[in-house]
Amino acid sequence: LAAGEISELLARAMPLLFAASSRHACVALFEAIAGRKALWRALLTGGAAPRLREQFIAQARRLARDTPMQADAAACPVDLRVTFATSATIEIIGWWLRQPEELPVEAIAGMLDRLVITPTLA
Repeated sequence: LAAGEISELLARAMPLLFAASSRHACVALFEAIAGRKALWRALLTGGAAPRLREQFIAQARRLARDTPMQADAAACPVDLRVTFATSATIEIIGWWLRQPEELPVEAIAGMLDRLVITPTLA
């Protein structure tokens, strides 16, 4: 179950690195998570969260190998960018899911874009 959910979410997340509007892509990602919030809360905030993070990163690396990405490999290897962006995105999702008061999708999507996506693409 978890592997399938991770695969589906990564299919939505990888376009963040190629989208003309990373902000809109971040909103779409969080809307998908919000639609299955109880499931993602269980997966990313429970005892299996570290293992799920490892699976996310492994699957993201495999996807990145199959996806041409522009990068100055000397300045920042693609594998490092993918690992960083995936790890940071998962942390932000987990943080959002643990908040006692619901933070709007647009607000958390903007945070992801500012903190992770835009700097990773720069």
